[in-house]
Amino acid sequence: EFTKAIGLAANGIGIGSFVYLRRIFEHLVSEAFEKAISENDEFDADAFSKAKMNNKIQMLSGYLPDFLVENYSIYGILSKGIHELSEEDCKSYFSILRESIEMILDEKEDNRLKELKKDNIKKALSQIAREINNYKELEGYEPTDLSIEDKWILSKLNNVIRETTANIEKFEIGLALENVY
Repeated sequence: EFTKAIGLAANGIGIGSFVYLRRIFEHLVSEAFEKAISENDEFDADAFSKAKMNNKIQMLSGYLPDFLVENYSIYGILSKGIHELSEEDCKSYFSILRESIEMILDEKEDNRLKELKKDNIKKALSQIAREINNYKELEGYEPTDLSIEDKWILSKLNNVIRETTANIEKFEIGLALENVY
């Protein structure tokens, strides 16, 4: 859709390019709606279906990129371009609207990658915890019968776990990864 919008604009078709940008916008809202109803049993799908787009965006604010929520007027601009503006107006406004949609898509991808990193770190920490627990149950365990080297290793591991967990909670994924590796 995005490349079609760019192609149409490059060929001097402003209104058609707005149609494709609006389709991307609507698809993002539709995806967020599907996620909301799958994750939240209390999400009011009936109210959503009857709402205007700006209200739909507010209802989905936790599921949409922040830039889209903050700039929900993009949808109105695209709709007005399709239905009321001239071809010349649409061509002149296309660049900033393309950049806006690009910003939204970039933010969505950044969020996806951040969640992926967080999941990978959680899996790595779980694996470490399983390995440690398979070695000995450490909950309430005092390592008095371990060698000084073993105590040192456990101390270092506990520091890594503590620092990594703190960094994940602060969304400092890069620092968390540094601690693990």
